[in-house]
Amino acid sequence: MMAMNSKPKIQLDALRYSTLRKWCIIMTEHNLFDLFIMICILGNTCLLAFNWYMQPEYFDDPIQIINYVFMAIFTVEAVVKLLA
Repeated sequence: MMAMNSKPKIQLDALRYSTLRKWCIIMTEHNLFDLFIMICILGNTCLLAFNWYMQPEYFDDPIQIINYVFMAIFTVEAVVKLLA
């Protein structure tokens, strides 16, 4: 309980960061960013569970394209969090 109430001793000065890094910090701390990523994770999980044995071939291309979109979203998320 005490660890949850403790605050950092040194406050980082946000003014010395670049504009890009400030934008990344603000974006990653926003609640909608976390909600969007969680929805993407759930959507990707459902998409991966959508495959079955003897699946028709016309399902393969849209599933692969959507999977690439999720991969791009997760890559952008990782880069933004690393920059922040």
